[in-house]
Amino acid sequence: MPESTSSPADDPSPSESESESPCINVCAIGISGVCLGCHRTLDEIAVYSQLTSDQRRAVNLRAIERGKCDGSDT
Repeated sequence: MPESTSSPADDPSPSESESESPCINVCAIGISGVCLGCHRTLDEIAVYSQLTSDQRRAVNLRAIERGKCDGSDT
């Protein structure tokens, strides 16, 4: 069977990938009200599909920062 290769055209651009949902299907809300999987708040999760790409990128960046500080939420 031939090996599948991807070209640069197959890879999403940074702006596209940055606005994709950070959900990793580990949906559990910690005591701080933040998901232990994606590090978004319940409010961010609830409205995510209605946000613009720029707003999604901002949510994703905040989630990344929360993830860096994670460890005491459980």
